Amino acid sequence: MRLLNRSVDGDSWSLGQAPVVLAAGLCFAIAMLVMTSACMARLGTQKGTQPPTVVEVDNQGVLDMTVYVMRGADRVRLGIAGGLKKTPLTLPTNIVFGPTTLRFIADPIGANRNSVSDEITVSPGDVVTWTLRQ
Repeated sequence: MRLLNRSVDGDSWSLGQAPVVLAAGLCFAIAMLVMTSACMARLGTQKGTQPPTVVEVDNQGVLDMTVYVMRGADRVRLGIAGGLKKTPLTLPTNIVFGPTTLRFIADPIGANRNSVSDEITVSPGDVVTWTLRQ
């Protein structure tokens, strides 16, 4: 193993020692690249393992509804369920992890009478059907 010493003037490497420095830098760069790509691959597999959870809103009223999901005190907007139609809305993956207790809220556009569901336990991959009669 060679020791890397600088010349007396401090500006140049001794003959034969520069390739060792370049090789060490190259090894470090390759190691960082491998570690970064391994972390990114791991993040991708974690997101892909959870199946989507869907709430299908069967809106039997004539008014369109803005649909929210509540987990505890957190309220997240899912989308709009059109009047007189069934609308599938996908829940964000950060809302459902394992069995999770949720509540749904439908806020009619152009009116002020919200519909609130009972609390239900939902697991990843579930399809929940919520019928609104107004």
